[in-house]
Formats: sequence, C-alpha cells, structure tokens
Amino acid sequence: MSYTFEDFERDFTREHLHLLPVEERLRGVSMEDWLNLLPMNELLKRAPVEERLKGIPVEERFKDVSIEDRFKGIPRKLIEDYLSKNKSK
Repeated sequence: MSYTFEDFERDFTREHLHLLPVEERLRGVSMEDWLNLLPMNELLKRAPVEERLKGIPVEERFKDVSIEDRFKGIPRKLIEDYLSKNKSK
C-alpha cells in the first residue's frame, strides 16, 4: 500500500498540532465528545456541590457523617434555640 496524501496530512497534523492554540486544536470536537473522554469522577469534581447532591436524599447525604461532625461549626446557642423552638410544637 502506498503512502497517500491523506497519510501525509495526518502525519503532518500530528507532528505540528502542539503549535496551534488550544481553541484551534479543539475545533471540530463537540462538547459531548470531550466529556465522554473524561472519567466520571473528573466530571463530578468539576460540577458544583449543589449539582452533585441534587436528587440524593438528605438521609443518604449524611449516612456516614457522625452526629458530632454534623453539628461542627454551628454555635451551641443556635442549636439550643432551634431545639427549644421545635420542642414546643
């Protein structure tokens, strides 16, 4: 089989692709194709927390979080006020 012009174009492009700006290198690649190349965990890392948690029940979100960690950072007074307010209901 002979070396064709298409073979030459492909080889030339591969050898010089790094010289082009990123926008030109990605021209013709759809977002869907690009996303299909990335592993799912990489896509999840890039998604906002709200998007990652959407559809997951609250119970499931906190399943492996200790009660101490759930309240970490919340002032004691705020927790007590909340509990006393809901106790009277």
